[in-house]
Amino acid sequence: MRFADFTLGFSSVKAGARLDWPRGRVTVSGNADPLCRRELEEKFSFAVAVTFTEDAALAQDAYKIGITPAGAVITASGRRGALYAVQTLCRFGEVEDKYACVIADAPLVPERGLKLYLPPPEEAAMEEFFRILDLALRYKYNFVMLELGGAMEYLSHPEINEAYVQYAAFMNEYPGKAMKIQKSFSWRKNSIHTDNGGGKVLTQAQLKRIVGFCRERELEIVPEVPSLSHCDYLLAAHPELAERREDPYPDTACPSNPEYRKLLFDILDETVALFRPRRINIGHDEYYSIGLCPECRKKSAPQLYADDITATAAHLRQKGVVTCIWGEKLLDSHFLSGRPCGGAEIPRNEEGLDPVPATWPAMEMIPDDVEIFHWYWSIDRKLDDGFDRRNRPYLFGNFGPAELPEWNSRRSRKNFRGVCVSNWGRSDYETMRRNGILFDLICASYLCWNPALGSENYPSLYRGARAELEELGLRRRSGGFPLCVAHTAETDIEFRYFFDGNFIKEEDFLLGHHIFVTKEGKELTFPVVFGKNISNAENPPERKCDPFNAFDRYVLNRQHIEILGGARPERGKDGRFLYRTWYVSPVPAEELTYREFRPSGRISCKVEIEL
Repeated sequence: MRFADFTLGFSSVKAGARLDWPRGRVTVSGNADPLCRRELEEKFSFAVAVTFTEDAALAQDAYKIGITPAGAVITASGRRGALYAVQTLCRFGEVEDKYACVIADAPLVPERGLKLYLPPPEEAAMEEFFRILDLALRYKYNFVMLELGGAMEYLSHPEINEAYVQYAAFMNEYPGKAMKIQKSFSWRKNSIHTDNGGGKVLTQAQLKRIVGFCRERELEIVPEVPSLSHCDYLLAAHPELAERREDPYPDTACPSNPEYRKLLFDILDETVALFRPRRINIGHDEYYSIGLCPECRKKSAPQLYADDITATAAHLRQKGVVTCIWGEKLLDSHFLSGRPCGGAEIPRNEEGLDPVPATWPAMEMIPDDVEIFHWYWSIDRKLDDGFDRRNRPYLFGNFGPAELPEWNSRRSRKNFRGVCVSNWGRSDYETMRRNGILFDLICASYLCWNPALGSENYPSLYRGARAELEELGLRRRSGGFPLCVAHTAETDIEFRYFFDGNFIKEEDFLLGHHIFVTKEGKELTFPVVFGKNISNAENPPERKCDPFNAFDRYVLNRQHIEILGGARPERGKDGRFLYRTWYVSPVPAEELTYREFRPSGRISCKVEIEL
């Protein structure tokens, strides 16, 4: 990582002469808590004295670092600012050129979040999850939204967990099954979230461990408890509470059934007791099966929707908890092509899917203190106006920083609170890397902290994120000897996201193996996996405007983004891309001779290698 790439993510950097710190042990003094001290001692390998002071006059989460040949002085607004400063100082040790400098850093928006599913309950998956949470701290995020669903242990309703495990095992039988089922009916259905917890259940003791880990890192936890819609985890155990009784896999609850609300309030009470949260996201997105039962038909769709939010928010308010929702059903929204979506009235479409009544008038009916995760920022930028007119606080949810037009003007709106990058697939590093979530996490951090960057600066965002992902990828490869290979492929594989039941099954992407031979004649095989360490030769990084004029956003080549951090794309003289990747070999590279590429036979492809 170069110094120029390093400085992308900071508000202000004034650099002087280059530094040449000797190796040695860091010394820490001043007001440094145990985590700050531990982070520096574990990650910072230079002989440097670090002194901490606190300045309440600094903005929330802000900090300053003065770096000289003698050491560093950190001044922070509070503990979180000090943690951010430590992360910056540790990253400073990773750059190729180190300078004496003053870094003054403050966020441009107060809310910076990452939405995740819970990890599987196994120890290795938990440790991987903690490493992902550490990335959120590294890039100065201050909250994580954790979807609980059926993956949290409910002591008051163990039947929910028992039914969820069975339901998830059925839906996760093979990649894509959940999506196939979702699209097999004449009515619209919610996406299916059985990747949560790996289809298993975390005990409350394991969840308390996550709470403690986040609290130590000043990461607010926003529990997400899907309700009204996305209720398949509840209705698998209680199908009698479904709005649409003919659905064999019901996902929408009946808001007129008092037993549904009693069940929901029971699990909300457990959630509050366990997490002690400031706020809870109750979902309410993708609400499609509306007003079907005799009682629900007595009310309009907006009234049904608003009344359910109002009742749930009142229950949480009594416990001192703020209510959040996904906000698209409050918007009279249309794609740029004119096709309705979100809270607009959606007629029966050409595929014969049932119509959906409008819910957008509920904007005027729900309580004023409900916070909105606005994930329709990519449909039409004018939709932001709806929340501003009602003076409602909102964040960009499912945030794609490199896709958003007009970042600087939109973040300056009076009710804009920040962003939340969302991973709707499994909570492991490889899924998040291939889904482009790690790329988004880094780019969003740049935009949230550096006023010199905006939507027009995609080349800078791309270069910085690419360098950091490569650094993270190399750090994950340890043991043995590095073996560098540059290769490329010609295939008909298209990019696809790993979510909604489409999960990574590595053998489905295995093109074959590179075969090397040791001096003794022993064969060593190294897997060539599309999307993990190789991609297509024709795969440019440039972004474009939406060619179909449907979404109000830029379009990225997601197949190019997918490979970042797994291999380094390098454009050759002929314009085609090679992918430089590093394998871990049990013997030094100079002792190996390349023999051949051996295809797996599963995928039609052509692989070329450059040694």
